Amino acid sequence: MEFSRNEFSMSRDDLCKQKIEIAQQLAQLRLKYVRNGIQTGELKVKMHDVRGLAGRVQTENDFTLKQLQNRIRRNGQKCQQLRADLSIIERTSKHFDNMVKLWNCFDAE
Repeated sequence: MEFSRNEFSMSRDDLCKQKIEIAQQLAQLRLKYVRNGIQTGELKVKMHDVRGLAGRVQTENDFTLKQLQNRIRRNGQKCQQLRADLSIIERTSKHFDNMVKLWNCFDAE
């Protein structure tokens, strides 16, 4: 099937309208491209902010963890000291009980 050149020809006004429509579509696409670029830039800034915040939170968490580890260590040392003191008290108490028994023996005589 053959087409003649006249079947595809458009009037000058139709061509101008089509050219304007294409130019408008191109302008809309460029605007979308610019908006997407701006949004991409904003997202990159937000991502940078989030990474910075995550780094600060991690640093604070590390600091808090070290503080807790130090408290646990100090509490462990205090616990050992309390055990040692309790051991001394128990031995002293046994000696005191023995002394009381000994005095009671003397008092009974």
